Amino acid sequence: MIPVIYKKPNFLDTLKYVLGKDDAAIVDTNMMGTNPDEFNQQFLNIKYTKKAVKRQCAHLIISIAHRPNYHEHLSDSQYSYVARKYLKDMGYLPKKESSVAATSQFVAVRHHDRDHEHLHIIASRIRLDGSLVNDSYDYFNSQVSTRRIAAE
Repeated sequence: MIPVIYKKPNFLDTLKYVLGKDDAAIVDTNMMGTNPDEFNQQFLNIKYTKKAVKRQCAHLIISIAHRPNYHEHLSDSQYSYVARKYLKDMGYLPKKESSVAATSQFVAVRHHDRDHEHLHIIASRIRLDGSLVNDSYDYFNSQVSTRRIAAE
């Protein structure tokens, strides 16, 4: 698995790109809605609790490595597992289900628009309790997490 991380100031543009593809399929979310405007409104409600944060939107992409003679495929439930495990490893979701307040809003979408399948996760860097997801060493942690998930 190959991870990519972008941090952006705007949720709506990212949501429109990710959900606007013909083959886009929502595989997991902890929010209500099915279109970019509905998700954006919910993200904005949390965004304004911490106005000093300039890049509230985390656009996380996890790709399956493309091999010339073999195309690996995961089911939606497997992608949902990958998304939640990755978000826990990265600090967007709590490790224990009992700490709901330390949860970030997210939506995970599967794409087939390239030679390889990939998963887009749009998550708020601001948690529901107002705390900020620590992004120190996130590129390193992302590599460790995806290797661990791929091994599973």
